[in-house]
This record gives sequence, structure tokens and C-alpha cells, in this order.
Amino acid sequence: MLYQLMYSSQSTFAPSMDAMALLLDRARRQNAARGVTGVLFSVDGVFVQILEGERDVVRRLVEHIGKDPRHDGLTVVMERPIAQRVFTSWSMAWINPDASEVAAWARLDGTTGIQQVLARLQQNPARLPAVMEHIVAAIGDSAGGAGQV
Repeated sequence: MLYQLMYSSQSTFAPSMDAMALLLDRARRQNAARGVTGVLFSVDGVFVQILEGERDVVRRLVEHIGKDPRHDGLTVVMERPIAQRVFTSWSMAWINPDASEVAAWARLDGTTGIQQVLARLQQNPARLPAVMEHIVAAIGDSAGGAGQV
């Protein structure tokens, strides 16, 4: 069963661009080997990741991520079966929005802070398709090497 899961976690470190590049390179290789696609972004020290793949594979991966000392307080925002992938070409895309952009994507203008945006998305998952559309557009709009650090 094809599955999609979105989680957030507090970063326990302030990653440099080099550290993020290494993290993304490793994630891309491992995700490709597992048949996992998705996107990662970080806002105000909070990682947000959307993963797609076979249900058991995605759940095991999130369990593994939850044990990583670079993450604290991993919270599943949304998980659901899906008919098709949203991030078909990305073993791990990277975007760098700010909290106000994510709030606007979810049509939550005036919402402050990424944690508040995520809490409201969790309460109202009907807003998630709009967020996904904006994320896909942001990936596509990244000039030359989209999703690269």
C-alpha cells in the first residue's frame, strides 16, 4: 500500500549548509534504495518532512528518524494511504520556506510560528492538498538543481 506521512521534529543542532548537504545526500541515497520519495524543510529550528512509499517502509523510516539524536519531539502531523505519489521525482527534495509562507500555503494567514501552523494542519487536514501543491511548485521553481542545498 502506497503511503504518505508528514512529521515535524525539533532540531537539536543548528545545521550548517555543509551539514545539511551531507544529511540530504545520505537521505537521498537511502530513500532511493528504499523506494521512498519526499521533501524536507526546516523552519525556525523545526524539521518538517513528508515521506511517500510503502507503508511499512515509511513507518520504519520515521521510527528510525525518531531515534536520531538530531531530532527531538517527533510528531506525526498526518499519515494516510495515497493512490499516487506527489513527489514522484524526488528521493528527498529540499525547500527553505519561512513560517509565514507555510501559513499562506495552508491558507492560514495571520498564523504565527511553524508549530502553530502544523497544529492547525493537524486539526484540519483538508488544508494539506493546498500545502502539497505549493511545495511542488516551490520545488519546481528552484532554478537549476531544484531542491539542492
